[in-house]
Amino acid sequence: MRGFKKDKGAARILTLGLLLTVSPLSFFGGETGAALAQSAAPSTSDQQGIQAGVSGAISKAIASLPPGSSQTAIDAAVASALASETQLLLSTYSSDNPTAVAEDIVAAASGDGASDSAVGSGMAQAALDENSQVGTDIANAVGSTATTTAVTAFEAVADAAGTTYGTTLAAAASSGSEIASGNGDHRSGGNGILFAGGGGAPGGAGGGGSGCLNPSCTH
Repeated sequence: MRGFKKDKGAARILTLGLLLTVSPLSFFGGETGAALAQSAAPSTSDQQGIQAGVSGAISKAIASLPPGSSQTAIDAAVASALASETQLLLSTYSSDNPTAVAEDIVAAASGDGASDSAVGSGMAQAALDENSQVGTDIANAVGSTATTTAVTAFEAVADAAGTTYGTTLAAAASSGSEIASGNGDHRSGGNGILFAGGGGAPGGAGGGGSGCLNPSCTH
């Protein structure tokens, strides 16, 4: 041990070894480090938390409506609940990758039986209420993950805001949809995320149905 302390070469080797134990991300600063961190997707436990949050919000929204409510009323209630829940979930889980979290929210809502209209409208409301960066992340997630009908609903709500920001969000969702066209997401019964259907009504996205929550819905 005494010889080791006197050996400067060994000391340098020890120092190098300690440096190599530091996370690789610590060697990248500024935008490079941020970009590497941005690539991290939500963990399995985070995805489960997202699914539970979305499912709970949708269930509460439906339970608050009187029996026999129209599909339009159901969609409006679910969209409003989804918008609020999206903002909550993004603030909880999005530190690494807001887009991936928003994609999981879309998948969870569709898998739980929310209609395309409710998914698109709710996500648009959430995007409009967020800052431009997060809002764009939501728009991109909808464009790359949701059905064409949901994207159209998102665009309609965003454009209806009558603002440059709303127009930008609509364009982002449309662009993402064009890029993802034919990718087999919900269009072919699932996008690979393990949201095969929650507590919603039968026929939710991922099960090959329409996603209608109204028992009388036939389309």
